[in-house]
Amino acid sequence: MSSNPRRIRWSSKNGFIYVNTAGEVFVGGYKQTSARYAQLWEDAFKHIDLPADAASVLMLGLAGGGAIPAIKAAYPQAHITAVDYDEEMVGVAQELGVPSDVELVVSDAQAALDSFTQEFDLILVDIFYIL
Repeated sequence: MSSNPRRIRWSSKNGFIYVNTAGEVFVGGYKQTSARYAQLWEDAFKHIDLPADAASVLMLGLAGGGAIPAIKAAYPQAHITAVDYDEEMVGVAQELGVPSDVELVVSDAQAALDSFTQEFDLILVDIFYIL
């Protein structure tokens, strides 16, 4: 019996979700996250004026959680809330090791925004949807 670390999941919202041996996540043939994804966010953080002491960060769109390391590096003490509309994608992110202190919310982004009563110091929008 051969072990195959690649995984394919089915989602009624995203169709097939493919996770390869490198932890890259693909939906509809498009890469959603990879090991380099945190580097992309770290680079973006260097080029924009961010609050120096964000205590709460909202991330709209989770994919495989690739942006979480960059957020944690920039704001190690911040509480992170990540919203994704697909429970299967949240499951993938958990399998790939999203830290347990990240609050994961399965919801449409607009519905989540309408339901939050707290304010966030930083909001990252990383929503990818193909029509």
